[in-house]
Order: sequence, then C-alpha cells, then structure tokens
Amino acid sequence: MKLNIWDMYILLQGEKNYKKNILVVTNSDQLIDISSLVKLLPEFNFKIAAGTEMSSVLNKIGNNLNVELYPSVSQEQLDKLYEESNLFLDINRGSEVFNAVRKAFDKQLLIIANKDTIHNRKYVSDDMIVMTGQLEKLVNMIRIIFKNDDSMNDALENQYRHADGSGVENYLNWFC
Repeated sequence: MKLNIWDMYILLQGEKNYKKNILVVTNSDQLIDISSLVKLLPEFNFKIAAGTEMSSVLNKIGNNLNVELYPSVSQEQLDKLYEESNLFLDINRGSEVFNAVRKAFDKQLLIIANKDTIHNRKYVSDDMIVMTGQLEKLVNMIRIIFKNDDSMNDALENQYRHADGSGVENYLNWFC
C-alpha cells in the first residue's frame, strides 16, 4: 500500500479525534446566521471570542447550551480556544481581529467562510466558501465534514493545497 504525503502526515500526528467545537472570533455582533447555526447544530459547541465586551445580541445567543462566550479574550485564552476547536467560521461582518483566519490555518482548523465576509481568502479553499442565504448548505457542509475523520482530513488537505499551491508537502516543511 502506497501512502501519499498527507497520509504520512496524519500517521505522524496520530489518530485524530475531531471535536465538534466551532470557533468564531469577532469584535462585532454582526455574525451571519449565528443564531440559526446554533439552533440547527445543537450537537456542536460554538465558542465565540471577542477582544471587546459583548453586546446584548451576543449575550442572548450565549444563553444557548451549546454556546460559550469569551468577551475581552486574552491571547492565552484565545490560544486555548484554537487548540480546543477543529472548525473556524469566518462569518464576522466586521474587520478581522487577531489575524484570526491565519491563526486558524496555522493551528490546523478547517476554515469555512461566508463570501460576503471572508477576511483572508488565501487560507480558505473554494469549496469552503458559502454565499449569504445558503444556511442549509452550510449546515449540511459542517455535518458532512464531521461525519468521519476522512472527511475532515480531505477538507484540510484541500485547504493546505489551496493556501500555497502545493499542498501538504510545503505545509510539512513549514512546520517541521
């Protein structure tokens, strides 16, 4: 059996147990479809972090059992949130904060972005971009990705390939 470079990388990393933790980083309460996503994906835990205090809009969303809010998040807390999460949603209508998309890429989170809010296009593969109004597509996409490790691994490989044009080979060289 011949392994490609991505398979070797996965073997070196050990067996992944992808957690259903979704990270959103923002300084705004303008998060596309966040209320609907929280309700339609009750099996997922949403971690919403901000460098500022949170508005009443986000505090209300935080009343859901599958939502954790991190207002005025410290860099140490934010690093921990990246480590605990496997998916990053770039759905913030405001400006990017904390270089969040690049950090998600570096921390090996799969990035899904809304076409209207995408902050760092280089790190988001074409098949992980949804249009506003495609809530059902986004929900299905998230569920399919977390269906099994192979789905997530394939999506991550596509993300790395998109980011630098050559895939995991350069990614491994970058980190190893």
